[in-house]
Amino acid sequence: MIYNEIDKKLISLGDSKQVFGKSKHLTPVYYSGGSLEFTERNRYVRINGIETTQYNKKQVIVKSKLIAKMVEDIVSAINEDITKKINSPILTDGSVRLNVTKDTRFTNSKRNAIKDNIDNSLFSACVSISVPTIFTDTDKSTIQLVLSECVIIEIKESLEIDFNELKVAD
Repeated sequence: MIYNEIDKKLISLGDSKQVFGKSKHLTPVYYSGGSLEFTERNRYVRINGIETTQYNKKQVIVKSKLIAKMVEDIVSAINEDITKKINSPILTDGSVRLNVTKDTRFTNSKRNAIKDNIDNSLFSACVSISVPTIFTDTDKSTIQLVLSECVIIEIKESLEIDFNELKVAD
C-alpha cells in the first residue's frame, strides 16, 4: 500500500493483452513490480452514495486534493510510456470517479463487512484505490481507477418522510 505520495519512477507497464477485438488492449500497471494501490493515511472522504451508470456499472465519486494529485502523478508517469495519451480522470470540481467491483470491500471501523445496502446513503469513509490496468482502443487510453476498500466511519441515512403523516411543525 502506498500512502500520500506516488514515486513516478516506480510505475511501470506490463505486456499489453488484446481484448474485445483487434484494436482494444488491456495493459497492467505496476508499482515497484507489484500492484498499484494507494490511499491517504489517516484521512477520510465523504461519499454521496453509490451510483449506477448507464452501462450498469457501480461507481463512487470522492473529492480529495491529495488523491487527485496522486492520480495525476500516475497518469503523467503512464503517459510518458504510451502513444495514445490518457486524458485526466479528474473531474472539473477536483473529484475522482472510482469503479466499484465485486471485489470492493465495504467494512465498518472494526473491519467487519457491511451487509446493508448503502447505495443511496451519504457516508464518510477511508478509501484505498487500485490501478490494475489501462484500456486502449483506436482513439484513446483510459485509466481504470478501482475502489479497493472502503472503511465506512459514518453513515447518514436518507431522510425518511411519510407523506400521509406529514404535519406542520409546532
